[in-house]
Amino acid sequence: MEKKIKVVIVDDLKSARELVKINLEFDPIFEVVGFAANGKEALEKADQLRPDLITMDVMLPDMKGFEVVKMIMDKRPTPIVMITSAKSSESGLHYEALKAGAVELLEKSSLYTFEKDFKVGKEFAKKMRFFSELKLLLHSSEKEHKKHETTAIQPSATKAASMDLKKVVAIGSSTGGPNALRKIFCRIPSEVPAAFLIVQHMAKGFIKDFADSLNHESHIEVRVAQNGDSIVPGVALFAPDGVHMEVTPQKSIHLSHKLPINGHRPAASHLLPSVAEVFGRKAMGVILTGMGADGAEGMKVIKECGGKTIAQNEETCIVFGMPKEAIELGVVDHVLPINDIAEKIMKML
Repeated sequence: MEKKIKVVIVDDLKSARELVKINLEFDPIFEVVGFAANGKEALEKADQLRPDLITMDVMLPDMKGFEVVKMIMDKRPTPIVMITSAKSSESGLHYEALKAGAVELLEKSSLYTFEKDFKVGKEFAKKMRFFSELKLLLHSSEKEHKKHETTAIQPSATKAASMDLKKVVAIGSSTGGPNALRKIFCRIPSEVPAAFLIVQHMAKGFIKDFADSLNHESHIEVRVAQNGDSIVPGVALFAPDGVHMEVTPQKSIHLSHKLPINGHRPAASHLLPSVAEVFGRKAMGVILTGMGADGAEGMKVIKECGGKTIAQNEETCIVFGMPKEAIELGVVDHVLPINDIAEKIMKML
């Protein structure tokens, strides 16, 4: 028999706790070992019961769920799925959940339909099973993170003054990517002679909130790309929801609705080859944590065109799928912990 997945359910409403429990029971591998009605109880249960998975309401009577998530992740990293009764896409909660250390934010309303449609419960249980198996890292405390935020790696005076476009860094990431990207961009200086183009797999409606939040925390400009945007130093552009991003021969951004690649649109496997073909030796490919193989073939094209490549190492990945695929293709120059990637990018400049 498979080992049971121990779960603690945190919600101030008993009916909501029962709702989550009922949906989990569509997979017999789950065992609910405890309930908590507030943040204090949640911290105690997490410490005493050491669950494999925690579901966490966003709003609790004594503190916000985000605060509880941060405390748990600082002490004993555990996969935590936040659940909200609000419309997460409208309220900007999704990025706050990921920033706190949660692996996902789900809307509570969808769970109420399980009696009419058993697929709802089965799909919920399937997602929870996947999240419970994620390998998590120690979540940096806010104090520690702020220390890194203020110590961006400074380029030499000559490079900073010239601001010629020396590199175009194309990045692909998925599960765990938002926090990985945050660690990179909080250490990239404002006067950097490189442009950054990013594909982050994320549920529809959340990428703009994420880019806006990262823009406030970073030393460079970060935003969602628009058709025709120029590629300039010191600017990071995210591929928009449901749209491929590529580089034109005129060195500008083109957005398209071409067919998904391996189920992804946007796809790093679409972005990276176009960067390689236009910028050649100036291209740099970076593959971060994520499930699947998106970006691996693109990294190969960058190598073939004379560019450089970096992959996040297994030890610091939430999911080692995307970097592993690129590494196994033999097209990665450097395999690095997430905290070393910004420094390596700057050294390559």
